Amino acid sequence: MKILLMNTFYYPNMVGGTEQSVKLLAEGLKKDGNKVYVITGDSNANKTIREEINGINIIRLNVKDRFNSKIGKVIRKALEFKNLYIKKELEDLLDEINPDVVHTNNLFYLSNIIWKLANEKGIKVVHTLRDYWGVCPKCTLLNHNSKICSKRKLLCNIHNKIYKNNSKYVNIVTAPSKFTIDLYNKDGIYTNILNKTIYNAIDVDFEQNKQLVDLKLKRENKIIKFLFLGTLDIHKGIKFMIETFKGINNKNIELNICGDGPLKDYVIQQVKLDGRIKYWGKIGGEEKEKILQDSDVMIVPSIWYEPFGRVIIEGYKYAMPVIACKIGGINELLNDEVSIGIQANSKEELIEAFEKLSNRRTIKNYLINSSKFISQYTIEEQINIFSNIYKS
Repeated sequence: MKILLMNTFYYPNMVGGTEQSVKLLAEGLKKDGNKVYVITGDSNANKTIREEINGINIIRLNVKDRFNSKIGKVIRKALEFKNLYIKKELEDLLDEINPDVVHTNNLFYLSNIIWKLANEKGIKVVHTLRDYWGVCPKCTLLNHNSKICSKRKLLCNIHNKIYKNNSKYVNIVTAPSKFTIDLYNKDGIYTNILNKTIYNAIDVDFEQNKQLVDLKLKRENKIIKFLFLGTLDIHKGIKFMIETFKGINNKNIELNICGDGPLKDYVIQQVKLDGRIKYWGKIGGEEKEKILQDSDVMIVPSIWYEPFGRVIIEGYKYAMPVIACKIGGINELLNDEVSIGIQANSKEELIEAFEKLSNRRTIKNYLINSSKFISQYTIEEQINIFSNIYKS
């Protein structure tokens, strides 16, 4: 099959979990014998860039930086649903590639005009919900106080109505959690087409996981290393986590923070105030691998409706019990045998979880179960499911 994937960013421009998921999917589909194309909106030149990476044909459109002035940002917002600046280019690319299926993901800058264009050409459209853009202009469902939004404003209602109208061009919708699909369905979106929950995938080496479990079962270090890996922003619970950690009187615990974002300066300041807090910046490759292997417990303190929570299954992969807030799609990834779920923003429950997993014997009781919970998140399983959907 010829498969066209679309996402605002693509490797090496990795913004978050979505980009990891799209890269794994693209390369997995290629390995499975398909011809795979990716259209993005992340060209850093004043032109469209074509390149091939790991056998994937990538076409990077110049839309991301086209409207960066204040007026331009207003125009860009208006173009989110119907970017006429790239309509002709998208039409030409559909004719050139002639894909069997168009599979869209995040469409900032690109706009969902691609759904209508593909539909008019008789091309199947599959869309994966990676956030809440369809029901919230900010994508997060958070208000200006970083709380879950409970009352929509006029702009939100207009945004929602336009998205709902455009969604009629989608043939099949998927999401990495049932929670995400249900939230859209409650707004009357995607209720008349096939909805499918397909969990995000990771590249799993079961032999490596077994070796890590064996290694960590033998670990006797006095210091327990807790790990936060993600965007340094308020909705990720970074302040909630740090302020709670600072209130725990235990010199044998360490909080390692990896990532980048708006609260980077805040994190750096906290490192100066508490020697148990370590900041490693944004990491990848061998450095990320080493930190994951060296860490004892993964923490996911999100206070927003995470559509999935990739870092949780990364924790399982690297033989770590996980502490995570029971919110959004995260709930579907938690199990008492390998994780501790807490209420979002509950300092009392987070303190209790920190204290419980400050005991190495308790950690070992959790990590022996990690292997059996990662089998459903393999890229092979995901490719098989998506392939069946494309052919249906």
